[in-house]
Parts: sequence; structure tokens; C-alpha cells
Amino acid sequence: MSGLRIEREGGLAHVVMAWKPLNVLSIDRLNEIAAALDELEKEPVQVVVLESELERAFSAGVDVGDHQDAKMEEMLHAVHGVVRRLWNAPFVSIAAVNGPALGGGCEIAASCDFVLATERAVFALPEIRLGVYPPLAVAHFARLVGTRRATQMILTGDPVSGEEAARIGLVTDSVPMEELGQRVDGLATTLLRLSRSSLAETRAALRTAWGRDREEVLAEVEDHYLGSLMKTADAREGLEAFLEKRPPVWSHR
Repeated sequence: MSGLRIEREGGLAHVVMAWKPLNVLSIDRLNEIAAALDELEKEPVQVVVLESELERAFSAGVDVGDHQDAKMEEMLHAVHGVVRRLWNAPFVSIAAVNGPALGGGCEIAASCDFVLATERAVFALPEIRLGVYPPLAVAHFARLVGTRRATQMILTGDPVSGEEAARIGLVTDSVPMEELGQRVDGLATTLLRLSRSSLAETRAALRTAWGRDREEVLAEVEDHYLGSLMKTADAREGLEAFLEKRPPVWSHR
């Protein structure tokens, strides 16, 4: 049974993740999300809310087991396939972040048009601690939070609270946990009062104005990740150490 479902109500759709315990995103699960977004793109849907059914997390990120050589490129394309669909969709997307959003989970949430985060939300890019980096964040986060904060998040892996994420522009707003559903519904209602075609055309104009080279930069970072980073000994060591539940031993090469 899938841990993903779509709930529809008129022009509003909720894409709900429920992969226990922490919505870890394997390649198959990422492809399920992509398929759901493709399905909704064919429907008269105006607003899509991406959320978690689980109390403990929005998403703990991509399955590290899918970072192995045979799956590496497929995994990267699966993550970025979801992101590119969110970027290019005709509908408006809202991420409702109720808990930790780590690694790929953080990148996917940040790729939505609106991000509402509770006081339980934590955003972090811990990839550097595994000897790798988050390609989408490298390509895109400076546009959201500025180069200094993006550099800090990417190079340290340190977490950012929901409140701090709102202050630096990583999320739209920080809201109390008990108000998250109400605030999401209120925002969706505001958007649903507007013209669906006008929203789609305005999003297209925003992509042109703000993201003219976004796809090109992401493609270049993907090439570097696969062609350079993943050929280093420490990238392999960091991932293997995580899977083997031991501290990494860096060779610095």
C-alpha cells in the first residue's frame, strides 16, 4: 500500500506523505510524488498542498541507500524531477511543514511557491557531514536566503528553526502548530478566488524574471556532483560510514 495519497476538493488538492516513520524518500517514493504532480497537472487544479501526515517529520530526506553508485544518477534525477515539476507546474504549490525537513525534504519544501512552517519545523542540509553536498540548494538557495546564509547552511549542515527560516526568507511564514491547517486553508482560499489561468501565466512570468538560468545552473551542478564529487574517496566514505552506522574516517581526497 502506497504511503502517498491525493485528496481533492474542487480546485484544491492535498498531496499527503505518510511513509513511516519519517517520510524518507527513496527513488520509488520520489517517483510517486512526481507521478502525483503529473496527474494533477492534467486536472483543473489551482492549488496543491504538499504535506506530511506524520507528526514526527515533514521529510527526513532522501534514502542514503539510494546514493550508491548504481542508483546515484537515478536518485538525483528523481529528486530534481519533483523540484522541476514544482517549478514548472501551472498550479500554485504550498508546503505545509509540520516538523523536520532535512536534505532533499528541505529542498523540495523550499521549491514550493509558499512554505508555511510550524515551531516544530527544522530545516537542515546535513549532506556535508556525509562528505557530499545538496545540489539543488547549491544551485538555488542563495536566491532565497542570500549567499551568506546559504553558504552557512550548506557548509555546516547546521539546522535552522521554523521561526529563523521565516526571518531569512527560506519560508513564507512561521505559524503555531495548532494553526497550521487553518493558515494553509486560508491561503488556499485566497488563491482559489483568483483566476486559474491568470495565476498560471503569472507563475510563468515569475519563472522568466527570477529563474531564467535556474535550470541551467542546476544542470551544471548535477554534472559536477556526478562527475567530480562522487569520484572522491571521502564522498564514498561518508555515505558508507552512515550506512554502516560508524563515524567517517576522512582521507581528505
